[in-house]
Amino acid sequence: HGGYSSVSVSDKMLMFGGFGGFTGPINDLWEYQTSAGMWAELTPSGALPTSRVAHSAAMMPNKMLVFGGRDGVFRNDLWAYDISAGSWAQLKPAGQLPAARFEQSLVGVAGKMLLFGGGGSSAMIDDLNDVWEYYTNAESWSELSRSWPMPSPRRGHSAQVLADKMLVFAGMGTMGGAVNDLWQFEIELLTASTTPTPSNPRTDTS
Repeated sequence: HGGYSSVSVSDKMLMFGGFGGFTGPINDLWEYQTSAGMWAELTPSGALPTSRVAHSAAMMPNKMLVFGGRDGVFRNDLWAYDISAGSWAQLKPAGQLPAARFEQSLVGVAGKMLLFGGGGSSAMIDDLNDVWEYYTNAESWSELSRSWPMPSPRRGHSAQVLADKMLVFAGMGTMGGAVNDLWQFEIELLTASTTPTPSNPRTDTS
């Protein structure tokens, strides 16, 4: 597999989609159980997301949410895998949606998800640096103001939540140049700042 997404929940990890070797994009769903030390392929009910790569996933209460990626075209659809029910469902958020993209980051925190950046098309000049919130209760997206200093447009970066901050690291910048900067986004204050890092530029980080 390559270009897949994964989330952790309790003592398990869920892995969805990606490149399946010589078969191209796939839409299988696997579970790794740390206690048993083994993989098991799941067989969810319901309509399935299309086979895709370079999408992103975040864990919300009892659900894995999957956004965007590429399946021959660029996507901005949102899917939820209900862990208890073992089923997929496509979500239909109200209002404005983020643009279709690939290799973006997605994190879950306090009843919402934060989406950052990604590639807007196959052209390297279309990388993005927008920030969107998805509210699970309202089932709607909202683009956040960008009046503060922002990371440069990028894709293939990584993001994690630490306390009340989203940390974004590295990635592939506009015109194909890898970067190695580290940014922290204050979730409640809606501000961003950067921190020096000694690492080499890199992309497709975890």
